[in-house]
Amino acid sequence: MDVGDLLVAFVDVLVACSILVVMMIACRIPVAWPLLNPMTPIIDSYRDALLRAQWPEPAPFVYAAVVASAVLLAAAVTFHRAEPAFAENT
Repeated sequence: MDVGDLLVAFVDVLVACSILVVMMIACRIPVAWPLLNPMTPIIDSYRDALLRAQWPEPAPFVYAAVVASAVLLAAAVTFHRAEPAFAENT
């Protein structure tokens, strides 16, 4: 597989997911996409602090740190497993 094939497959998956999201919104099923983005709780905390003059809670920052750390760990493991296949190593 080359990059073009992977890109086509990725776009197909995105189209399928977007159709599901539109159907969920149309059926009034709550969508939890913002929870997948670790920046969302941080931005919400800043918004509360600046616009509502409320002190931010530490829980959103802990959530963001845990999600970001998990993604970093998964990326590091994936990178090190794929490293022997790099062009410099062959």
